[in-house]
Amino acid sequence: MNIRLKITLLIGFLLLLSLGIIYGQYRLEKDRADLIVQGIIDEQSDFFRSFVDYAGAKLRFFTEDYSFWDDFVDYLQAGPSRDHVWADENITISADNFETHETYIYLPNGEHIYSGDVTHLYEEIPDVEIIPPIFTPTDFALFEKNRLTHFYRMKNGILTDFWVATVHGTTDPDRVTDPEGFLAVGERWDEEHLQEIEDLSGATITEPGEALPPENGVTTISFPLELRDLDGSIAKTYIITAPIPFIGEAQQASENQLFMIIASSLVLLVLIYVFLEILVGKPISALSSSIRNKNIPLMQSMQNDRSEFGALAKLVLNFSEHELVVKAKARDDAVLSAVGSGLMAVDNDGKITLFNTAAESLFKRSAREVIGSRAEDIFKAETPNGTPLTPERYPLMRAMAEKRIVAESLVCIRTDGSKFPAIVTAAPVIHDGAIIGAVQDLRDITEEQMLEQTKSNFVSLVSHELRTPLTLVRWSLEKLKLRADLPKDVLSGVIPPMESAANRTLSLIRAMLDVSKIETNAFETTETELQISTLVDKSLAELQPAIQDKKLTVEIQREQGVETKVISDERLLQIIVNNLLSNATRYAEVGGRVVARLTEEKEKGVTLSVENTGPGIPLEEQPHIFKKMFRGETASRQNPDGSGLGLYITKSFIERLGGSISFESTPGATTTFTVKFPYKYR
Repeated sequence: MNIRLKITLLIGFLLLLSLGIIYGQYRLEKDRADLIVQGIIDEQSDFFRSFVDYAGAKLRFFTEDYSFWDDFVDYLQAGPSRDHVWADENITISADNFETHETYIYLPNGEHIYSGDVTHLYEEIPDVEIIPPIFTPTDFALFEKNRLTHFYRMKNGILTDFWVATVHGTTDPDRVTDPEGFLAVGERWDEEHLQEIEDLSGATITEPGEALPPENGVTTISFPLELRDLDGSIAKTYIITAPIPFIGEAQQASENQLFMIIASSLVLLVLIYVFLEILVGKPISALSSSIRNKNIPLMQSMQNDRSEFGALAKLVLNFSEHELVVKAKARDDAVLSAVGSGLMAVDNDGKITLFNTAAESLFKRSAREVIGSRAEDIFKAETPNGTPLTPERYPLMRAMAEKRIVAESLVCIRTDGSKFPAIVTAAPVIHDGAIIGAVQDLRDITEEQMLEQTKSNFVSLVSHELRTPLTLVRWSLEKLKLRADLPKDVLSGVIPPMESAANRTLSLIRAMLDVSKIETNAFETTETELQISTLVDKSLAELQPAIQDKKLTVEIQREQGVETKVISDERLLQIIVNNLLSNATRYAEVGGRVVARLTEEKEKGVTLSVENTGPGIPLEEQPHIFKKMFRGETASRQNPDGSGLGLYITKSFIERLGGSISFESTPGATTTFTVKFPYKYR
């Protein structure tokens, strides 16, 4: 298919598209006009209703006003001897003054006792048969409920507008008492009444099927007026025709505008066709011919053209070079796909630009479906303790915001809800000094964690198995110390080192068991009411030999009235206090000082600070002091037998119990560890 045929098809398509758009716009405008007309009809209907209500306002006023009358109540309560002349003179004649045609009076039980019609009161008006409307007990119950009821009813072939009110004395203006009777008043919708409404509204009233009045050049709208009886049925329907002059003018203007748009579109499409044929069709035909025939001189001459075709010719000449670039990119993509860890890259808008094969396997999502998506929609993660990460805390986003490499241990969440632990390392991508995105490496550490778990279980098992024989060894040594037949050199030179080694080994086993329980989250806690001061006293009593050996000064500072009672796990708290005080004693200088301070934070808990004089903790070691198995150079020199687990266990236990631990150390002076115990562990 040559370029000229394509241009012709394009123009044809644009023509059809333009006609479709124009027709759609026409339909939209027509629908909008129909909505406007319907709105006008609804507005005119409400407007006409107001005229109908205005024409019947006298009837309503008479019904409301004359149903509050003590004489009327006396008339209703008079019984069979009541004087109907009173009703003629006071009800029916008054109704005539309000241009009301019919009046009817009923007792509370619904019994009809009076019918009034102005025609029989005057000799010059011929009498007509007065037939009272038939009301059911349900109707009277509705009259009593509403107190004032309005409806329409066909009567003697004439539509009658009825108002029915309950009758009360003047002492009951709110009609709250039981009615003394009912007053029904009717006005016939005769030709005179219809003409009055037409004169007020300017509309024409006809019956269904009756010919509508001629428009005489003025646009009109017609709508039904349904007048309903008590039960909701339609008593009578009229067709209301009202003039709306500006609608026709607006429709004509809209049609004229549509024809102008169609004509303009046709002219524009013809001009586009001529333009494309001269400026596009001919040059493309020449270029395609030179490419097909490999006419290099012609393409070289065309590349000097300043139009887009010159650039296209130059692009074709450079195609082979471009092909090399494509191959290089394919090679790079293959290398990235072969990387064993998951790689994900984003641009500076946070949209994913790279998702290698390993990442597809980790997240169980294909690169095709995630490329172009925002990173926070694909990458979900939480901390190892289960706290969800907000998008701005994602390593990719932090790397771009902080302009540095960010590495974290996280739990990644797949779209199906499954999770896997990973080490996530993200780095910003910088080009020409500006950050254009970030790339992150995800390494699944599920197997490593399983291996660590296996190691912890093994340590726990071995520790349990070693603790029993060590306990027997200590028990045997205690028994040997009680024997009187042993030489003194054995009692003083052999048994004490053995006993010291057994105690040291048992202490290490206990520490290893505690670490295993921490890492597997296997230890249980209980709640006991206890005093922190009692735990301090107990620990210091056990440390007395070491305190005396190093000639330490120990001081307990506690303000008067300070409450140190908490509800927590006694065993874990005792281990925490023991570790703090034993470390302070162990690493204090000979003749030094150890101070234990107990304070209370209202509504929070109890604080224990343990301070000792001594070499302190070097600044470079302080960030690692709570790490498992870490031992500083000074600590290793002073206590070679230490395990490096004490502070790790202390920190894990206090955080498990809802508290916290911190420290301050001045090398060569003092070190202070501060533990905050909550009033109650939850």
